[in-house]
Amino acid sequence: MIFTIFGKTGRRHASFRSAGNSRRTDSPGTARAGAITWGRRLRRDRRGSIAIEFALIAPIMLTLAAGTMQFGWLIHVQNSMFDATRNVARSVSVGTIAVADAEDALIEELDNFSYGFDVDASESADDVTVSITLPSSAAVLVDFGAMFEDWTLAASVTMPKET
Repeated sequence: MIFTIFGKTGRRHASFRSAGNSRRTDSPGTARAGAITWGRRLRRDRRGSIAIEFALIAPIMLTLAAGTMQFGWLIHVQNSMFDATRNVARSVSVGTIAVADAEDALIEELDNFSYGFDVDASESADDVTVSITLPSSAAVLVDFGAMFEDWTLAASVTMPKET
């Protein structure tokens, strides 16, 4: 197809001619023919279609990105809780820290986070158990409503005493 532009009374309009066809497709005529021609031109006009597609896709993509960051942060907090719990349980099992001081040691290990952790440390004749829990709603970056209220992040480590 050959694309040409014709100027008529100071206005520009586009006309398409196919090879071998010299008939103009947007010739002036009745109002109905003008409306049909306008509709055909509107269907061929692609200006602004990328902006519309972006407006439709952007909220979905931003929601997915925010959700990915949210779950990534919760996994980071969970892993940090587990590492700190393991370190404190190890220190208690070898006798470096007393069981009574395990809660303070665990909170000190997690000093990067200012959440209200629930810590429990206990020992039996042969084992030491250190546990920590946190409601996930306390650790979220952005609260998406009641989505994270029922979840609990928890870490528990049991180690044998070494004497």
